[in-house]
Amino acid sequence: MPNPDVLAMKLASTQGGVITRRQAIAVGMTDRMIQRRTRTARWERVAHGVYAAYPAPFELQPLAVAVAKLAATVSHESAAELHGFGPVPKGKLVVTVPHRLTNRCAPVVVHESTDLRPDHVTRIRMFPVTTPERTIIDLAAVLRPARLRAVANAAVHNKLVDASRLFACFSSVARRGKPGVAALREVLAELADSPSALESELERRFHDLVRSAGLPEPAMQLRMPWRSAAAGRVDFAFAHARLVVECDGRRWHTAEENFESDRRRDNLAQLAGWRVLRFTWRDMTESPTYVVDAVRSALALRPVDAAVLM
Repeated sequence: MPNPDVLAMKLASTQGGVITRRQAIAVGMTDRMIQRRTRTARWERVAHGVYAAYPAPFELQPLAVAVAKLAATVSHESAAELHGFGPVPKGKLVVTVPHRLTNRCAPVVVHESTDLRPDHVTRIRMFPVTTPERTIIDLAAVLRPARLRAVANAAVHNKLVDASRLFACFSSVARRGKPGVAALREVLAELADSPSALESELERRFHDLVRSAGLPEPAMQLRMPWRSAAAGRVDFAFAHARLVVECDGRRWHTAEENFESDRRRDNLAQLAGWRVLRFTWRDMTESPTYVVDAVRSALALRPVDAAVLM
């Protein structure tokens, strides 16, 4: 039979080092056993019906109590501080629960979320904490746009947040009416100023759209004869239709030479008898039907017809 003390300590290690009386009883302990542990200072009573089985920093103890009492996850500003984000207000105590049965866990702020999935949670210092990517999404609901932009850019630049995972996490929870979605959508679009991660995510999205629509499988990262080695490869190519698809990571071209070089490459492709479609982050995230319809129409147009129209 499992040792109740071992089970209690194991459970406490997953929620900031604390355990509630109800949890301790559930794993086989008795009130007498709990009293003996508090009397001998093995456990410390830190709130009504809550005991610290492991020493924790004093400033984090309220979080541990909230995690244990509410089955909560450390989130928002608290998660940002644990992840080392900046510039985020320090010292705030914030958790998220699946359903807010109670918010009486002062001084901790309790948020409710119905879309906090297990893969959105990691562990830091014995605490269940929202992942860096999910933390950015939660911060979008509580930070002003300018502060959110600064936090997201710093987190990506300092490699605390993986941009492609951030885009994927955002896609999985973004919905009309969710606080912060509109503000974060703008920030993610602007992250195209560091385009590599964004473009890889756009390419993944485009590939998924093609497959789900039943369109022919395109070649990826294909080198074309009209492109120099420095110009790289095209994102996608439908060779049978002589069609190139480029995923534009940048929402805006901040440098005139980038804009012009793209147009020169497009002109060279058309002179070689190929058509080019370009899709942006906004196309892919807000108008996927437009993307699919445009590709389907281009594939239906025979290359010879395209040549006549040029």
